[in-house]
Amino acid sequence: MRIRDVICSFALLAVAFDSEASATAVDPSSDLDCAIVFQFFHRMAEARNAPADERELTLVMNAWFAAEWEREHPGEGAKQFDHYAAIVTALGNDPNAYRETIRMCSDRATSDPAFGPFWIVHRKAGPGSR
Repeated sequence: MRIRDVICSFALLAVAFDSEASATAVDPSSDLDCAIVFQFFHRMAEARNAPADERELTLVMNAWFAAEWEREHPGEGAKQFDHYAAIVTALGNDPNAYRETIRMCSDRATSDPAFGPFWIVHRKAGPGSR
């Protein structure tokens, strides 16, 4: 799958979770928040046995943002439990409200020149790779 296809797939994922509600609890400029969002949607994709591409996309995007956040905040993950819990609660209350967050996080990742190589390495190594 090419980067262009990744972007299109995330656009479709965002549309699939269409809603008029606004997502205010998550900051799409935060690597941690984006990692949590993609982890949540990956788990949803797994639970509903979504197509392999969707599961792979959410898994790799979660890995990207988690790695970016850890690079900037080494060893601080455990201190973020309350923040993590608040976001997961908000997502669980209205997952459809976060389609714009998915798009914004996706745009940030795919616009980073380092994302392409990351995608290639993690896609080949991750579950569902061909």
